Amino acid sequence: MRQGIQLELKDLDVNEYGCYALCIIQWAEIDHDLNFSDADVLKIINTARESGIIGPECFVKVPQSLYNLACGKKIKSQCVKTGSPGKPTSICCNKKPMYTHFTLWTDGKTWDPLPPNRSSAKAYKPDSWRVLS
Repeated sequence: MRQGIQLELKDLDVNEYGCYALCIIQWAEIDHDLNFSDADVLKIINTARESGIIGPECFVKVPQSLYNLACGKKIKSQCVKTGSPGKPTSICCNKKPMYTHFTLWTDGKTWDPLPPNRSSAKAYKPDSWRVLS
């Protein structure tokens, strides 16, 4: 997936709240050398909604199940919130007053589901990390 995809998908909840789900799907794409189209991403998200993995406002209830759905295999069994990034990949929970935004960190590089060069991105600071195992 490309950075900035969150605003380009034709789903209002994903546009507003989908950063965490998109980071998990991107993680599966990287790990398994997949290449999801926009339609593939929306199909994964809608299947996850139907099965209860994702709730209202694109809230990811079971992160490891979303990863497994995206890659088509049961690989991850838990998601742990930590104070530091996991190696080689983890999801960063970034915060600024009144806002939270998730980005994916892989081998020291950041993948942002929103356009990474937007001016509001500079105000976010890492707060915690999510590691799937």
